[in-house]
Amino acid sequence: MSQPSSMPGMDPSTVVTPRQLRSCLRALRERRGLSYAELDDRAGKLAPFQDRTRRLPASTLSDLLADKDITPSKDVVLTFLAACSVSRDDLPQWLAAWERASTADLAMPEGAVRVSDARPRLLGVHASIQVDDCVADDQPD
Repeated sequence: MSQPSSMPGMDPSTVVTPRQLRSCLRALRERRGLSYAELDDRAGKLAPFQDRTRRLPASTLSDLLADKDITPSKDVVLTFLAACSVSRDDLPQWLAAWERASTADLAMPEGAVRVSDARPRLLGVHASIQVDDCVADDQPD
């Protein structure tokens, strides 16, 4: 996948929503020229995952590639990508696309700040009160 933009809808770096992810996965399948049966056969030849054989039956592929707003599971996407022979170098961008799509519904409202980026003083959080020479028995119950 050295030229992801050469096929429309194929660049995983642009994926934000589940529909965009599915569109990108469909484009990957088309680019590889693989049928559902070929994908399932390739998946069956992969090393087992969590002590079970990997499979991509037609029903799973139909759900995976359908134009829906539901994000497919990470395991199914990883199996699909392996069956499509996506290189290890390209895997991080596909996983990042899956992550963005799977968290698309968690979008922050305008003006929201992530806790890790917040500045406590601006939120009204004050430093704790410091008491000199306080004995443990002097603390209120």
